[in-house]
Amino acid sequence: MPDIDKAGLRAALIRRHVWLDEPDIGPRAVAAGECDRCGAEPRLVAPCGPPPAGAGRLSADWALGRGCAAELGVDAWCAGHEAEAERALAWLARLPPEADNAARLWWVATGEVRLDPDMLEDGGPVGALYRALRA
Repeated sequence: MPDIDKAGLRAALIRRHVWLDEPDIGPRAVAAGECDRCGAEPRLVAPCGPPPAGAGRLSADWALGRGCAAELGVDAWCAGHEAEAERALAWLARLPPEADNAARLWWVATGEVRLDPDMLEDGGPVGALYRALRA
């Protein structure tokens, strides 16, 4: 496993992806991990209220990735928070294609998760972003 300069990685990530520095939305605003609905994309937004019908079995502090948030839309937020939902959905829609990998590396850089050596495989997108940040 490579020795990670976490402070350097955080700084490089923020230089390339300023959206990672948002304290109220994105990977800093939710617990590290994969979407509670699909388990296949990083958690980036925490809708309020109870999970929407058909969302599956979610915990009280559930959070969604980009695709699931877009699919559920404003209905993932409770009544009265439609404006917050629209802002969050618009923010997610503006993220770059590599945002999921940047979020995963952010959690490595902050020490919230340990680096899985498989993440840095030569052909993998997380590895490609990691190498680009170190260049």
